[in-house]
Amino acid sequence: MVVTAQTLDANVEAINLVRKALSADDLVKAGSYWAKANGFDHWIYGIGAPAQPRLLGTFPPAWIKSATTGETFSDPLLTAADKRRAPVVWDLQSRAGLPSLLTVTHNRLARELWEMGLRSGMTVPIIKDDHHAQCVFAVSNTHVVDPRVRYKQEPYAMVFALYFQQAIQRVLGNEVFTPQTPVLVPRELECLNWSSQGKTSAEIAMILGIAESTVNYHIANAARKFGVRGRLQAIQQAFRLRLLN
Repeated sequence: MVVTAQTLDANVEAINLVRKALSADDLVKAGSYWAKANGFDHWIYGIGAPAQPRLLGTFPPAWIKSATTGETFSDPLLTAADKRRAPVVWDLQSRAGLPSLLTVTHNRLARELWEMGLRSGMTVPIIKDDHHAQCVFAVSNTHVVDPRVRYKQEPYAMVFALYFQQAIQRVLGNEVFTPQTPVLVPRELECLNWSSQGKTSAEIAMILGIAESTVNYHIANAARKFGVRGRLQAIQQAFRLRLLN
C-alpha cells in the first residue's frame, strides 16, 4: 500500500467519524472505515487482562469467543506490545513479531487465527496509567503483507487508536472499560501467599503437597491475570489489590 494524499485524507476522515461518534455502532463504523482505508480486512478493539472483556470490531466471532475466557481477553500479541510499548507488526506464516515465549493459550489462539484465515497484521498497545498495555487495537489481513508497508502505517494506527480510546470513554463511559479486580482461585492465592513470605517453589510444593511445576504454574497464571510479569510483580499486585494480608 502506497501512502498517498488520499490515504491521509481517509485517515483524517476516520478520526472525524470517531470524534462525532454517539454510539457503539458509530464506533464500529469508524473502525471499519479506518481499516478499509488502510488496506486491512479485519479490526478489533479490546481490553487485555486483567479486565472484564469488552470488544468491538470485525474479527471472526469464533476467535473472539475463544479469546474471551470469563474474566480476560487474551490477545496473543498483547504481551509483546506491552513489552515494546510500541505497535507489533506480525506475520503468522513466518511467526515474525510473535513473542518468543508464548503460553499454551496464546499458541492456541495464534493457531486459530491462522485457521480462520487471518495471516498478518499489526497490534497497537494503548498504555494506561500504570504504564502497562491493557487496551489494544489490532488489525489484520487474510494474506501476508510486506512488513515495510506495515511500518509506514504505524503512525496512522497509533493516532487512530488513541482517538478511538478517547471516544470509547466518552461514548460508553469509563466504568465500562475500567479493569476489574481479577478473580484468583484458592491455589493461586495460597502459592502467592507463601511466596510473599519468602518460600521457594520447592518449599511451597512440600507445604501444599503438590509438584513444584504446579506451584510455578499457579504463580504464572496469577501474574497473567494481573497483567504483570514475574513472581515479584504478581505478589506486589496482590498486595495492592488487598488479596493478601
